[in-house]
Amino acid sequence: MVADNFAYPRDSDLLRKFSGNLRIILCGTDFGVNTDYLNLARKYDFTVYTIHKDLYDLIKLDEGESIEIEDNYYKIQNGKFVRYSSI
Repeated sequence: MVADNFAYPRDSDLLRKFSGNLRIILCGTDFGVNTDYLNLARKYDFTVYTIHKDLYDLIKLDEGESIEIEDNYYKIQNGKFVRYSSI
């Protein structure tokens, strides 16, 4: 799935019925990754690709864990990704 990083993933409810491995290719991530796509990938064990990084196994991240994506930091808080300034 090729996705605009600035758009909300509107059809995400349809993914409950999807039984394959979806790869989300995000366009426009120069100023950070849309956490809606990270949360979607984590929920359904999908892979996210940006121009600089491949993100897989997001489902394995535990509460409080952090990751760095293209000089931006994201942490799992209350089961969702939250962007913050530094580790």
